[in-house]
Order: sequence, then structure tokens, then C-alpha cells
Amino acid sequence: MANFSPSIQFAKRWLATPAAARKAIYDELDDIINLLDSDTPSKAFVFTHADFYQAVATAINQGEAVSTPSRLIHSIETTSLSAEKTSHAANQVDFKAVEARLNESLATQIDEFLVEHTAQLADDLRAWVQMAVRHELANYQQAGQE
Repeated sequence: MANFSPSIQFAKRWLATPAAARKAIYDELDDIINLLDSDTPSKAFVFTHADFYQAVATAINQGEAVSTPSRLIHSIETTSLSAEKTSHAANQVDFKAVEARLNESLATQIDEFLVEHTAQLADDLRAWVQMAVRHELANYQQAGQE
């Protein structure tokens, strides 16, 4: 069985793809799953998009003018440091509170990012270890039989 491990470049491109194009791709994948799970003959099955490639192309072309790319790490919620909201200047305590909140938010985002992107790496490493152990045991058994 082949493993698929998308690169960080894939993730960036995927998130930069307009939402309508991603939805069309998800629709197509859902249709394929439904087709495989149903008893409906393939000739009678009706896909959500009659012309999948045209649906994706249209969504991408429309999305290029109006969408902004998503980010791998979401925007940081910050506190405004401008004096217009408050009559007094920000003091050292305010900066420490902002710094603590930013550090906590960034640490959470980093943890989520690492968990998401290392899960596949861990699975691949486990599969490699199993294959290496199996290979070494087979070599050991062959050496014992000679």
C-alpha cells in the first residue's frame, strides 16, 4: 500500500486555493465514494458537477479576483497598542500582559501545527521500522537455515 505524505508546499497551495474550488474537489471525492458504496450502475450515477474540470477552473478564476489566501497559522489576536483607545500611555504591565497573551497564543498554534504535520511522519516512521524489523528477521532466519 502506498503512503501519501503531502509537503508543506502542498498545504500552502491548498490553503491558497479559493474555497469554491476546494468545495468542488470535495464534492467530486464525495461523489466517487458514493458511487463506490452504492449499487447504482456507473452509467446511471449523476455527479454533482457535470464537468468537474470546468467547475474547478471557474471557481479558481472567480476566486483569484476576490479571495485572499488562507494561512497555515491563523492570524494572531492582538491588543491594540495605540493611544487612541486609552487616555493613558501603555505602561510596562500592559506590555507584559500582551506579551504573555501573544506567547500563549503562538505556543498553542505551534502545538496544533506540529501535531497535524507530524502525525503522518510518525505513521511513516512506524511503517519503516516494521519493514526494517521484518527484513532483519528474515535475514536472520535465512542465515540460520544455511
